[in-house]
Amino acid sequence: MSELNDWPTNGAGFNVWYKELHAMVSVINSNNKMWLINPKLKYLNIRIDTRRGDFVIFDRDRNAVDPNEIREAVREAAKRFG
Repeated sequence: MSELNDWPTNGAGFNVWYKELHAMVSVINSNNKMWLINPKLKYLNIRIDTRRGDFVIFDRDRNAVDPNEIREAVREAAKRFG
C-alpha cells in the first residue's frame, strides 16, 4: 500500500470495510502515543469479517474510525514525540 493513497476499501460508502488488516495493525503498533494526538483513538475496537479478512474500526464510543485518521495521528505523534 502506498503512503500517498487512501486505505483500500471494499463495499458501498454506507457499509465500508477496509482491507489489509495486517498493515493496519502495524500502523497502530508503530506509535503508542497516537492517542495523545487524537484522544478518541486511545481505545479501538476492530471487527473482522473472517470470510475475507476485511475489517472496520470503532472508537471507544462505537463511532466508526477511518484508517487514514489513525495513520495521520501516528505520523503526527512520530513528529512530536519521536
